[in-house]
Amino acid sequence: QGIPKAIIEQGVLLTGRKGGESLAFRDFHKTVKTCLQEQKIPPFLRQNWPVILDKNTGQCIAIANVQVGFFDNLSDERFFPMLEELF
Repeated sequence: QGIPKAIIEQGVLLTGRKGGESLAFRDFHKTVKTCLQEQKIPPFLRQNWPVILDKNTGQCIAIANVQVGFFDNLSDERFFPMLEELF
C-alpha cells in the first residue's frame, strides 16, 4: 500500500541490506531475507539489496521493488519505492 508521505517527510534512509533487518506488518514481523527469498531473488543479489529505513528509528519500512511494511493511516498520500537503472 506504500509509504505514507508523512513518513517520507520526516526522513528516510536508502541503504544496502546489512542483515538482520525485519519489516513490520500488522500482527507480525518478517525478515528482509525471507521477503527476498519469497520473491526468488538470488542470494548474490540479496546481500546488498536496497532497503528503506526510518531515519529516526532505524526500523526497516520498505524493501525496494519488493515490499512495504504496514502503516495504520490509509488516508495519507502514499508512495511505493521502485528502483530503475539510470543507463
